[in-house]
Amino acid sequence: MTSRKLVVSNYCTNLDWLKITHEYGIHPEDTIIYSRTPEEYKEDFSYLGTYIKSPNVGENIYDIFRYIIEYYENLPDISIFIKGNLFSRKKNQIGRAHVWTPVTPISR
Repeated sequence: MTSRKLVVSNYCTNLDWLKITHEYGIHPEDTIIYSRTPEEYKEDFSYLGTYIKSPNVGENIYDIFRYIIEYYENLPDISIFIKGNLFSRKKNQIGRAHVWTPVTPISR
């Protein structure tokens, strides 16, 4: 069987949408969440996967490289890297045309 991991880099985004990945065979034991969200937001999505606090430095590339380095000796056959705000974008980004969808921040 092919081994796989879904690696999520998250900052202040509600991750309940990750439940839809279960329909496609990616379960919490296949998911690693690197959280950059500050402590005062009291985010806890550990029920969706392995939950790891990560410093809010760089961009999501930091979490990608961190994952590769930490799991180098035991990488799965397939690694899927995504951002927590995959389905939400802020409008009016300079020089970019994005479809706008509302961002649902985590409440304090």
